[in-house]
Amino acid sequence: MGKIIAVTGSHSSGKTILSLKLAEEIYYNSKPIVLFISPDYTTPTLPFIFPNKNKEDLFSLGEILDRDEIQKDDILKNTVVTKAMENMGFIGYSATENKYSYPDITIDKATTFLKLASGLCDYLIVDCASCQENISIAAVTNADTVINLVTADLKSMCWFASNDNFISKIGNQINVLNIPDKDFYMPEETVKKKLKIHYTVPFSLSVKKQALCGTLTETLPDMSFRKSVQGIAKAVI
Repeated sequence: MGKIIAVTGSHSSGKTILSLKLAEEIYYNSKPIVLFISPDYTTPTLPFIFPNKNKEDLFSLGEILDRDEIQKDDILKNTVVTKAMENMGFIGYSATENKYSYPDITIDKATTFLKLASGLCDYLIVDCASCQENISIAAVTNADTVINLVTADLKSMCWFASNDNFISKIGNQINVLNIPDKDFYMPEETVKKKLKIHYTVPFSLSVKKQALCGTLTETLPDMSFRKSVQGIAKAVI
């Protein structure tokens, strides 16, 4: 069974990009089999990561979960891959899907899915939805490591306060402060006093450019950003 790493945080805290870049750094470290999963149907992730791919090449997490009994072949058939990273796969929802596209799944089914998925890889990175749907809950509950991503703003802090009863029960946690922008004041020191921050991810213009150009799966040239994520990768490996 592969290690499960769950990334949690409020909406717009940068979970998807951090989860993706963490998955990439783990992959670059020793070329293990890495699977990136995003169960967020509010803002489907695959069209954000692969805006230039043909629709027929973007499969759906919903197609996997909609089956009466999930099989490993269902997961493999609905995994998006790239030529640059042969041992890394991506699973999520497509652009036209939302919470009403498929029936809700139970915690038991979500847990079964994650166990099957982790059996196919060395590391399973789950970009948890901020709405805490059942796959995200199952991921946090069964994770080897949970990364709590926080930004220095009231919305992010309120999200953690609201989810404290759930998060406080987690065993192995890493708190990461994300600096998504540098154009306005962010009270970083205040957040560090409120939460025990283990790593800080700096602002990166290169990351913003990749997100705008649809090239997030390419190697990032910003070594300052990469080194901070590499530190997190070493901690979870």
